[in-house]
Parts: sequence; structure tokens; C-alpha cells
Amino acid sequence: MLTFQNSWLEQHKWLVYSPSQQGGFCKYCVLFPPTTSQIKTGVLVSIPMKKFNKATGRCGYLAMHEQLEYHKDAVVRSMSLCESLEHPESSLPYKISSLNKELYDKNFSILKSIVKAIIFCGKQNVPLRGHRDDSTSTTVNKGNFLALLHLMAETDTALKDHLEQGKRNAKCTSKTTQNEIISIIAGYIRERTTKSLQLSTSVFSIIADEVTGKYDNKEILSICVRFIEGENISEVFLDFVELIRTTGAHIAEAIMLSLAQNKVDILKCRGQAYDGAAAMSSERVGVQARIKVVCPLALYTHCRSHVLNLSIASACKVPQISSMVDVINETFKFFNNSPKRQRFFEHILDAFESDCTKSKLLGLCRTRWVERHTCYETFYELYVYICCCLEAIINPSVYPDKNLDQNWDWDSDSKVKAQGLLHSLKSTQNIVSFLVAKNGLELIRPIAVKLQKKDQDIVAASNMIDETISNIKDLRENIETEFCDWFSDVKRIVEAVGSEISVPRIAGKQTYRANATTDGATPEGYYRVNVAVPFLDHLHQEMSNRFDHENRVGNELFNLVPSIIITLSNLQPLVEGLLFWKLDMPSPSSLLCEIKLWQKHWTKRSEVSDIPEDLSTSFVSCDADVYPNIIVLLKIGCTLPVSSCEAERSFSGYRRVKSYIRSSMTTERLAGLTLMHLHNDIEIDVDLICQQL
Repeated sequence: MLTFQNSWLEQHKWLVYSPSQQGGFCKYCVLFPPTTSQIKTGVLVSIPMKKFNKATGRCGYLAMHEQLEYHKDAVVRSMSLCESLEHPESSLPYKISSLNKELYDKNFSILKSIVKAIIFCGKQNVPLRGHRDDSTSTTVNKGNFLALLHLMAETDTALKDHLEQGKRNAKCTSKTTQNEIISIIAGYIRERTTKSLQLSTSVFSIIADEVTGKYDNKEILSICVRFIEGENISEVFLDFVELIRTTGAHIAEAIMLSLAQNKVDILKCRGQAYDGAAAMSSERVGVQARIKVVCPLALYTHCRSHVLNLSIASACKVPQISSMVDVINETFKFFNNSPKRQRFFEHILDAFESDCTKSKLLGLCRTRWVERHTCYETFYELYVYICCCLEAIINPSVYPDKNLDQNWDWDSDSKVKAQGLLHSLKSTQNIVSFLVAKNGLELIRPIAVKLQKKDQDIVAASNMIDETISNIKDLRENIETEFCDWFSDVKRIVEAVGSEISVPRIAGKQTYRANATTDGATPEGYYRVNVAVPFLDHLHQEMSNRFDHENRVGNELFNLVPSIIITLSNLQPLVEGLLFWKLDMPSPSSLLCEIKLWQKHWTKRSEVSDIPEDLSTSFVSCDADVYPNIIVLLKIGCTLPVSSCEAERSFSGYRRVKSYIRSSMTTERLAGLTLMHLHNDIEIDVDLICQQL
């Protein structure tokens, strides 16, 4: 019987023998069978060749199979496969793939240039769009964004070809694409800045405030969050939300919706900081009450900086102080509203060879008392020169030795206003009231600055407030000695402006003016009793009432600070107060024992070294393994907000971004651009942004 011959394998390279099937096959046809079902395959393809006596000859299986068309196609396809494996760069699929990759890299590079241009404009607060920047516009200047792209295209041929020859619907420069890119960048920045909030053990506080747009008359809510990032306190701007109404319900809903959209769990909220408006602070229908319905542990803090402003504003209602403030404001408006008067004032400073570093008055800021201190200091330096300027406006020949230009040609309105202001500024009562307010509020300046810091610790802030109240009390108790120095300054100014020390007429009964009498009836005694004492009394009373210890949020947490806890003798009331946060603690049943160990630890340390005096330092010094409950409580304490100044800082960015030439942008675009502008120190991964498009 004839068997399979090895010589057949040499003669026919496509032939192989299968021991398992005990027959021959065409390896090419098996690997690449016919593509159509109409062609029927048989021996050497579907079934093995076992009748070896019929294999050879003109009509044998081998010769006949070689003549089949599908066999020839299979051989060609097999040869192409081998060629592509041995020399892949010459294969058609590879060439197509290379072309696709080259096109992808080119488009990706163009997209990166577009994203970089948007990031540059956002960080530098450069308006992107022109008046008409769409494809239908015929204007040459279509805005900064397109102008920047064309500038970049001068050194980028791919970008240049894209801008000049690309399809109008595929240029990726439309306002819709801009908004999409800005939204992705905003999400990237939020994810970077709030990365710590994604941890399961994280907690945070809400800081919010609203402002009315100057150019679009819309109510915009700024939402910020305060949390612990590593070992530091961090306050970051999160989002802007347009408010349809400013009721407590609408604002609370807007806050919770924004937090959910930005993947911040509202149940982790442990604090809230807003101003004292009823819509925010009401315990029944305000924002803080509605947030507490969802998260009962979110304690409300009335912005400490706002409370300080209210205290000072109330103290300044003393009639003499209030009158002095009006005079300062009117004097500022007199010069600020007229470039001619301002130039004349600068001319007076040059003529008198003033050594003052300032030449322009500042207005009294209605909200930021730090700015009021600067205003008082400027006014104090220029007080005498202001009076000289007003006198020169009234009578140009009053200073013949100064060679003042006589051709200023003042109108009657300027002269009348100057006469009234000069009379008020020269009055002893106004000078005394000015110096009393300036010197008295100098004690407030440090705390006013500190309360506006974004990383301010609530215990440190409370200690500074207590210290400030104590300093005001000491000043009031020593007012006779202090006022003597103040009155010496009054005499100097009175003499410099050419006036005389005088006191108002004292009547038997006076309704609208201070009328207290003093022993000896000296001007110094009169003004001390009728101006300095009432002002300091009002200031001390207002701050003591508004910053009362009972009104301070998280008092129980304050006692965990080592400098305080080592002074406590009974720890049971402290433990009972701290159990308010028992759901946050890993083992609340062991809290008392843990606090005793904490107290004992710092009692020993206090004998050899300094110990922490605020929550943030205590948090850093706490060992989470030894004090698992206390570390959680300290983190919550560090998270409790001091003020809502971070929201007000975001409004500064809002006003820079949304100017009169950019008043129609959507709130989402506004929030994205503001995030880029405020967080311009964050390096943005352009490749990642492009991949998300």
C-alpha cells in the first residue's frame, strides 16, 4: 500500500502532513480559505488527503489543487502575510496606520496649542473673544484668543495650515469649544485643589457669600471650602452660581447642588461661615438652618471679620466721630471728583516742599476696616496741606511767598465747598475726633488684618480678639494719660492750620451734642470726657458683646489645645461636650481615657518646653495612633471657619474677570476663567485636558 512520500513536501511547498489526521493538507488554503461560500472545498482543505495512490499524476490531487484559483489566492495572501511580518514597514496596513498616527499627532499638537492659548488667557485674565469672533464676521480683529493663535502659528506650520485651510466646523476655535475646554480645565483645577476631600476621613466647612454684578445686575453666589490638606489649613474657591432668588431656600439648594456636581459630599460638612444677613443666618429658614437639616454637625459661624466691622461701625455712631467721618468723606469726594482740584492739591504739595510720600486722599471703605486705617494715616499726613489747599482755593493770594499760579479760575461752587470743608477741618472738635478715632482704632488693626488670612486658626483668632478687647479696656482705664499725648498732637495740628483751641458752648440742657462738664473745664478735659471716653466705651462694649465667649462656635474643641487642657481639673464636662461629634470618632467610649492621657502628656512636656497654643499646631503634634479620637476632633476644629473672606477674595477675581467688555459670559464660563486666574500657580496637564475632549 502506498504511503505519504517526503518527496511530495519538497515538490509542493504548500503541502504539510498531519499525523493526527493521517493525511495531507494545503497549509495556505487552510489558513486562508475562500472568502465566498459558493466555492466548495474538499481534499487538502476540508478533509485530509488519505488516498495517496491518487496524489500524483496529471489528474492527481496535488496537480489539480495547484490549478485552483482559490489556492492561488491563498498563496498570494500567505506570501503577503509573511512579507508584512518580515518587513512590516512595507505593508499596506502599516502604511495606513502610520498615516493615521501622523494625522493624530498633528491634530493633537494643534489641539494642544489651542488649549495652551486658552490657559494663557485664563491665567493672565485676558479676554478671549472679540466683539465678533465667529466665522461669519468680516472684522479683522476677532479677539485676543484668535490673535494669540495666529501669533503662535507664525512658528507652527501645522497650526497655520489648520487656521487657514481647516474646515470651519472643525477648527476648534468657536465659543462652544472654548466653553468646553474651559469647563474641563475648571474641573481639573477643582480636582487638584480639593483632592484631600476625596479621602474617607476628610471633613470640610462651607464658606459662601453673594454679590450683585455691576454690569449685568445678576446675583452671584461664591462657594468656597475650608479643609485640612496634609498638615495645613486650606481655603479654596470652588464655584460661582447664579441665583434666581436670594432666599435661604434657594441659596442652600444652590450650595448643595454645586457641592454634589463637584463631587464634595455634603455629609462631611462640619462648619459654615456666612455674613449676618437673615437669609444666611436665620435659625429657622436661613441657609445655615437648611444645611443643618441635611448635615446636623455643620455649625454656623458668623464671619468674625464682619462682626468686627459691625462693632467698629456701631462705635463710630458717637455724634462727634460720625460727623468727623462725614467730613473726611466729603473732603475725599471734593478732590477725587475733580481732576483740576487734585492737580492743584499736588501743586500745593510741591510748593510747600512736602516730604509726604502720598499725594492722593483715600476714601473710607465701608466694609474693610484695614483700608480705613490706611485712609486715616494718609489723611493724617496730609491734614495741614489739605487746609492750605482749601485756603488757596478760597483766596489764591493767601500765600504770596509760594508763587502759586493765579490763573486756576475757581468757580463759585468750588469756593463755597472749600469754605465749608475748611471750617470743619479747622474746628478743634473735628481734629480731636479724628485723632481719637485714628489712635483708638490702631488697636483694631492687627486683628483686622489677621482675620482676613485664609489659614487663620480659630483658637488663635479668638485669643487675638480677647487680647484686643483687653487692650481697649486698658486704654479706657488709662485714658487720662493717653489722651494727654493725643491732645498734644491736637495742639500741633491746630497751630499748623492757623486755628485756635476751642470748645462748644455748654448749655444747661443739650439734646444733639455732648454736653458733659468736667472739673476745671479745660478743653482737654472736655474733649476727653465728651469724645474719647464715649468712643472707647462704645467700642469696648460692642466688641465684648459681639465676641462673647458663649457666641463662639466649637468652644469644647478649644479645650483640647494643650495650653488650655493642662489647666482643667474636671474633664467630665469636656467629654460630654465633645460627644457632639461622637459619630466622627472611631471609639467614643474611650474618649475620657484618651483625654486624660493627652492632658498627662502635655503636663509633663510643659515643664521642659513650649506647648501648642492653637488647634493647627496641636493637630500637627498629635499622634493619630495614640490619640485616634483627639486627632479627629482637632481636624474638625481646624476646619471650623473664622471668616468668609475667601469668598470676598473670589469676588475680587470676579470683578477683574467680568468687566464691562465681558458682561455677557455664562456663569459656568465665568467660574472656569476665575479658577484659572485665581489658581494661576497650578501647572495644568495639557495632554490630559486634550485627552478629555
